[in-house]
Amino acid sequence: MGCLLPLGAAAQTATATLVCKVCWISGISADGKSATGQMNDNYETFLWKRGSAAQRLGRSTVDVLGVSGGWPAISADGQTIASSILSDDGTLMTSGIWSNGVWSQIGPLPDDVGSGDSQDSAVWAMSGDGKTVAGLYWRYGQTGGLAHPYTWKAGTQMIDLGTSGGSGRINGASHDGSVMAGWQEDVGTGSWAATVWVNGQRTQLGAPGGFGMAQAVSPDGAYVVGQDSNPKNGRAEAAMWHWNGSSWDRTSLGVLKGTVSGDAYANGVSADGKVVVGFGKKEWGPGGAIGWVWTQKRGRMVPAKAFFAEFGYNDPEFDIGWVMAVSPDARSFAVVETMIKQPFMQRSKVIRLSSAAQ
Repeated sequence: MGCLLPLGAAAQTATATLVCKVCWISGISADGKSATGQMNDNYETFLWKRGSAAQRLGRSTVDVLGVSGGWPAISADGQTIASSILSDDGTLMTSGIWSNGVWSQIGPLPDDVGSGDSQDSAVWAMSGDGKTVAGLYWRYGQTGGLAHPYTWKAGTQMIDLGTSGGSGRINGASHDGSVMAGWQEDVGTGSWAATVWVNGQRTQLGAPGGFGMAQAVSPDGAYVVGQDSNPKNGRAEAAMWHWNGSSWDRTSLGVLKGTVSGDAYANGVSADGKVVVGFGKKEWGPGGAIGWVWTQKRGRMVPAKAFFAEFGYNDPEFDIGWVMAVSPDARSFAVVETMIKQPFMQRSKVIRLSSAAQ
């Protein structure tokens, strides 16, 4: 943990805290003091708390089955984690929830589940209150999509949220789990489109025939961010959708200037929708990703390395390749850094600002 020099008496400052050198952070608690993700060696889920080393939580699927999938998610209070885990009988990758130091396999799965490739489901999201888990389950042998998005609460069966005929997945959830966001597949083209499920009712947000996905939801469910095709040029851009009370208004956040592939992915959004984070590609090959921060006040994306340098954090040996999440108050950021030179080592950090990003 290192406190960085202020830029002035009243300047906003940044504090960067190392999570670990061999892990990939995927989510943070609301106060930025806890995080989760996967270890780089066997994709085992970890829990990190400020002041302590990242703790491996066990039930790695790679160690036994050689397969992995999904993204670990953490509750707003940092007490609950959901992730893909090894099943109780050690035969499948399935969905689980970690609380009070113990993993619990969740289910039962929908009646049309069809296991394959040593897995029956995978976790990709959890509500902020830690009560709803979501992701996808597999439907091998069924028609109408190989994988369908599911939602689950304790004491209930997994619910198939449905698609328009193809596959789909949930990637993000609101605090109470009433708003879910992810993607559904176009049956004709196989492309993915950003989609939102509000109290189980499905609405496709993404452009027809394009490619994209919704990745994150604000705590109140009013903002959804992800990627969408620009109908004018076909470019895959970062996008945000806002519920105006009767429909979803789309805002294109564009791409970061200089990205070689001309695309961008939004991974997180603040509670008020004024800060969005994500990444793009600056070049192909190791270290080719570049993280960014978009703020409503600036009206544009800023490379994450330059953004945090404004507040005093700048490690000359590392680039910030991915900004994976932002806290609701727009003060804590989950980042993955890559060493600029060989061996291109990666590490995860939480960067905390002294006040909300603008």
